[in-house]
Amino acid sequence: MYSREFQEIVAFRRSNRKFDPNVEIPADVIRRSLEHAVLSPNSSNMQLWEFYWLRSEEVRKKFVPLCMDQQAAKTAKQMVVFVTRRDKWKERAAWNLNRIKSTIKGEPTSIQKRH
Repeated sequence: MYSREFQEIVAFRRSNRKFDPNVEIPADVIRRSLEHAVLSPNSSNMQLWEFYWLRSEEVRKKFVPLCMDQQAAKTAKQMVVFVTRRDKWKERAAWNLNRIKSTIKGEPTSIQKRH
């Protein structure tokens, strides 16, 4: 139901300067958007990021200065913070390699050995 609407939002993409306090975004829309973001392809499938969904007004207010006190940050009812975790690359590379190895049945092929 929301895929067409989401596609339109992505295609239209513009920067919001101020959010309407009367508009509510359903939690399931945000949750599904984050689930899709987690599946985004990246180098070696390591997902060196984390997403934090800020819903608490108290917590969001602490982030406003980090957003250069922009009006959009001040008026948002929810925020998603993207954190890059370069420190996780070894852990996530090992996890990815183990997942690949777990799919190999029998003797690995020459292509599978290269990975």
